[in-house]
Amino acid sequence: MSDGETLRRATDYFHPFPNAEEVFANRVKEHSEYLLPIAIVALDRIIPGATGKLPIAMPIEPVAGWGEVGYLSVQYHNYLCRPNWIGYRLIDGKLELATDFRYFHKAYLQAHPPLDKHGHDEAACIALHYEQIRDEFEQRRHYYRGHRVVRRADNPYREALPLSDDGTPWTADETYMLLPLANDLGGFSEGGNWEATDFPRSVQPLPSVPEDREGDEGLLNEMSKLFNSTQITVELTSHQQTSTSVPKTADGREFIYVGCFDLGTYVGDADGWMLAFYDPVDQLLLTTFDWS
Repeated sequence: MSDGETLRRATDYFHPFPNAEEVFANRVKEHSEYLLPIAIVALDRIIPGATGKLPIAMPIEPVAGWGEVGYLSVQYHNYLCRPNWIGYRLIDGKLELATDFRYFHKAYLQAHPPLDKHGHDEAACIALHYEQIRDEFEQRRHYYRGHRVVRRADNPYREALPLSDDGTPWTADETYMLLPLANDLGGFSEGGNWEATDFPRSVQPLPSVPEDREGDEGLLNEMSKLFNSTQITVELTSHQQTSTSVPKTADGREFIYVGCFDLGTYVGDADGWMLAFYDPVDQLLLTTFDWS
């Protein structure tokens, strides 16, 4: 992911940690059982001239070590909701899950009690996982609402520490001290392990940016001088050597990339990102996950 904004504070077009009622169009309690409301984005930041807002939700699943979200609940899959992909319809600017709630393993295993040890073991882990993720999310939401940032520290949430030891605002480098609330907002989506899927995608080369290559070649020359060597070789990277990848709608149109969200910012020790895509024609939000 690249070329978009990384935000560590709210703006007039990005509001983190909204209330569930601002995000979910209906059955708010049921949606909130499986999904966390993480942000609202002004659509004109994604599509110039557009009006309205786009809410973003993050699932509490998957349970670490038990596969992708939705891998088990095959009978509740559809075009938008399948393993590692969750889709939503927008109704009056709010989200409605595009499938049955039994897509999520917590509800699926309650409706379809497991018959094997693997299923029993996963079911036993789910309750603890939900409790832990909700606790982490609530800590971050509470801290954000008090300080308007999510701070990088060993454990600033339970201890309710101020922004700095003496109570004054941080003066340290925000790129280190403050966790990102959104990454690459309004940019383009590059490839990653999220592409290891059967979801239809469109892959297009990015526009040529010659100055990128000039910058890379200049860096290479400076490295050669520094090490008194002309034998240094590196693989130059530029927009000429990359492509953008986006999922396609059921009728073959391209989704628009919104941005990605670091799971660790919102739910603690989670090593990955959630990518969000938007279709303005059918009013759809589509999310997937890139795990590192």
